[in-house]
Amino acid sequence: MRDSPRSGRSAMRACAAAVLLALACALLAGNLGAQGGEPEAPPASHALAVTPAAPRDGRPDATSGRQKTAPTCELVSSRQPIPSPATPLRGSVRISSPANCALGLPAGVPMAVWGTCEDVPDDLDIWVLVYAPNGRYYPQLDEDPECDGEPPPSCSNGTWGVTTYLGETGQSTQFDIVCVVADQSASRFFMDRMIQWCRARSWPGLRPYELPPGIEEKDSISVRAGSLPAFTPTPTPSSTPTVGPTVCVPAVEFTHVPPYASFERLQGRVRCIDPASHKVAVYIYVSGWWTKPYWAWPLTDIEADGTWITDITTGGTDQLATKIAAFVVAEGYDPPAMGGERSLPDKLYTDAIAWTMTEREAVFRTIQFSGYTWKVKASETRAGPGPNYFSDRAEDVWVDEQGKLHMRIANRSGRWYCTEIITELPLGYGKYIFRTASRVDQLDKNVVLGLFTWDDEAPEHNYREIDIEFSRWGDADNDVGQYVVQPWEPSGNMYRFGMELRDVVSTHGFDWQEHRVVFQSLHGHQPFPGSKDDEIASWTYTGKDIPPEGNGNARINLWLMNGLAPSDGEGVEVVIDSFSFVSHVGFVPLVTR
Repeated sequence: MRDSPRSGRSAMRACAAAVLLALACALLAGNLGAQGGEPEAPPASHALAVTPAAPRDGRPDATSGRQKTAPTCELVSSRQPIPSPATPLRGSVRISSPANCALGLPAGVPMAVWGTCEDVPDDLDIWVLVYAPNGRYYPQLDEDPECDGEPPPSCSNGTWGVTTYLGETGQSTQFDIVCVVADQSASRFFMDRMIQWCRARSWPGLRPYELPPGIEEKDSISVRAGSLPAFTPTPTPSSTPTVGPTVCVPAVEFTHVPPYASFERLQGRVRCIDPASHKVAVYIYVSGWWTKPYWAWPLTDIEADGTWITDITTGGTDQLATKIAAFVVAEGYDPPAMGGERSLPDKLYTDAIAWTMTEREAVFRTIQFSGYTWKVKASETRAGPGPNYFSDRAEDVWVDEQGKLHMRIANRSGRWYCTEIITELPLGYGKYIFRTASRVDQLDKNVVLGLFTWDDEAPEHNYREIDIEFSRWGDADNDVGQYVVQPWEPSGNMYRFGMELRDVVSTHGFDWQEHRVVFQSLHGHQPFPGSKDDEIASWTYTGKDIPPEGNGNARINLWLMNGLAPSDGEGVEVVIDSFSFVSHVGFVPLVTR
């Protein structure tokens, strides 16, 4: 992480941590209050919320000598502890603020998290990970507007501190704040992910199995951030006397979320809401947000008992939605019509009486190829590109004993199935190198082989699509090869070339950089970039449509133009010898399972 154990930034961080600790101690001692009255709040621009830590064990109270009993915690975490490394990492790290089981913490705004530490070696870093309800970890760093990677907190004078965000403003949500120590390789992994996400303005988080080796969990707490507005309904007559006001919080929840790729209906219920004067607006996320069930019918009725049900698979590939959201709105409300936009409008959240959202884990068959885990696309309804049907069957996508990838287009019961694989790991700037082992220059005129990048979450950057494609696009006389930086329509964004291979093997790659993309195709299996003697074609793009790096994946697909059958009526098979990626960042792990 650092050229020296403690850089100038680290010294600044140490100073900040000391200030945090001093401020917390002063708050606890009452030294920041005005004489003879309530504490004076600091100016809003300098306000810092510091919550005294509740004891999580039975340690003696240093001021009284009496045993303190930890308060009962109503928060139950479903998170599994992060597995410890084979060799334990030195050091003790504790979270001091906020308190374990703290409620009502600020959501969607910066919040200081700090603690104590001792015996943490200089070659280990402290990282705070926020574990969210979607089952993913989010590393935390101080504000970094330039996206150049602020250093993680370090242990200085027995303290550490970092700015943390707990979700977005809205509903009350439980989070786990997890403190780990990380070796330099793991710390670099976290830093690389943070830089990529920051530049992409998208934070997908890390699944537990995506966490790098070389980290050890040292402490964790469960907290709740945000809250729903409460209201007092008209009391229901009862023979049982009540004590105090009856408080009922409007809420909506899902009672049945259809499994991924299924066509079942979404079901839910509301509470503390009058069904006769409210409806539910439902949206799903499939490469963008879509109104459900229809634009012309955007609201779902609520039954008298508070239950509701709606169809969320009314077109396209709706069954592949990865997010589902429901908003309770007043009768007569005109919800925004969504047709693939990346985010829901803020006004929807503020207009809703209550809302909820869930994520569905996409279920894919996976394969191991060239050291990477790849997801295999499947769809029993027509999906892009094409559109086509896609198969994940082992007889259509497999890796042979020599480690070569085989992909097929096959006909079953009169239906043509295509194939596509996607790396689980986002890659970003670097060299993407594909070595083929079949005659990709002799494909049927309706067949397309794509070697490319894609990011479902980035429509504003043309999905970060950079292509090497082999197809004659329905005309046998067309050149077979093309390089593209999307969108392809503007002049200068596509380069087409003819190709006649010397034998079955060839190399094709592109070097994606911030200000240019360099393409090259070569006879044989060659280094990339390769010698002019072996070159089939090359092209350098420096136009305005180069996408910034983000969470794009490498992909390989074999598909049919416009969903048309191969002109000769025969199935198709291509063989890919290997794929390799060389990062410009300098560290990209291979995640295999």
